[in-house]
Amino acid sequence: MLRRITVFLGLFFLISSTFAQLKDVERTGGYARLMALGSNPYLQDPTLITMNPAYASVYYDFIWGDLGATKTAFGNDGTGQFAGFNFKVSDQFVIGGILSRADFNGFSISSTRPCSSLVSQLNGAVTVANAVAPGNNLEVVGALNLGKLNIGLGVSYASTSSEYTPGTGGGSTETSASQIGFNVGVLTNTSLVKLDAGVSVVLPSASFTPGTGSETSFSQTIIQAQARLFYKLSQKFALVPSVAFLTSSGTADIASGTTTTNTDLASQMLIGVGVGINYQVGDVLIAGGPMFMRVSTTTPEVANVNPELTSSMTIFPMWNLGLEWQIADWLVGRLGYVAIDGHTSVESTNPADSKKIDETIQSLEYLGSIYTNSIPNRATVGLGFKIGSLSLDATVNTDILRQGLANLGNSGAGATFGYLSVSYGF
Repeated sequence: MLRRITVFLGLFFLISSTFAQLKDVERTGGYARLMALGSNPYLQDPTLITMNPAYASVYYDFIWGDLGATKTAFGNDGTGQFAGFNFKVSDQFVIGGILSRADFNGFSISSTRPCSSLVSQLNGAVTVANAVAPGNNLEVVGALNLGKLNIGLGVSYASTSSEYTPGTGGGSTETSASQIGFNVGVLTNTSLVKLDAGVSVVLPSASFTPGTGSETSFSQTIIQAQARLFYKLSQKFALVPSVAFLTSSGTADIASGTTTTNTDLASQMLIGVGVGINYQVGDVLIAGGPMFMRVSTTTPEVANVNPELTSSMTIFPMWNLGLEWQIADWLVGRLGYVAIDGHTSVESTNPADSKKIDETIQSLEYLGSIYTNSIPNRATVGLGFKIGSLSLDATVNTDILRQGLANLGNSGAGATFGYLSVSYGF
């Protein structure tokens, strides 16, 4: 359960990276830029579109995406790859789309991870189901510019299905999985404040229908909301409060013979509140601040097995710090740092009495590899390259910097860049 919470939290670090910045928009960026700046929750970037489709009216006539991170040396198989586009069809209206895969970064309606989770649970409940989660997802985005108010709407859909009909007769077996998502966002900008807010709803489902007997199905509802307010104290400095909320719940109808059992799935909730700064001086940007976050998972009661159990992770403070500066007309440097502290609380069934609850509270460091692998507590380095209207953003492997001159002629050196994003504005 703690591994599920930490993975969920890791996704949120990418969600929280899609916030807004004070300066005028420069149409460049991607997840590589956000990660290089310490997964900073006080920056503007094209990835805003995945959470708030109103930003398509800001990043118009724009092609963008991620080349991702490599799986194998010199292999054309990067993880996290996706492609997006936005075209201005009139003075007020922009239409766009996002083509994503199962390994899409972040937790928006472009991600099929919620459906993948239900597919795993379906296959665990019905071993012969062999359901497969969607591998590709399409999101269509539309945005309307009404002067100081921009509104946007996004819709996504992905599905897989399988049907088997035996040649000897008898009923057919059917397996399916699908996910539909909706998000709506607004963006306002005045001389003193800038507000962006978005709400998303994701509805994944998975089912198996045998040749004879009842259907087994899993379904879930995920609601996510976030809002940020940039209060401009001067032309260079803004105070940025932010809030994020997510809740998920679902049900399962599990067939066994002629009977069907209805159960609730584990529910999750996330609350994040932060206050940061955005300081822009010429070509230098400094952004960062602390955040409070709590993630919890509640497992429903099972009669004569376990009571309702809740596991949670509370983080405070979580520091996200970023520095970006112009090195040359064609080159941008980036530094970032993420530092967190907090604890976990895990409830479990008492082995001597299934009606009693044991509770274990530990600092995050006690999670060992789960803590170090799932939560980005580290320093980051990045570079941005610009050739005309084409931009390439990358995180830099810090081991390359540590090796120094040993990189020359060293065939055993690692990759120079970790994650790559590309964009083109026209």
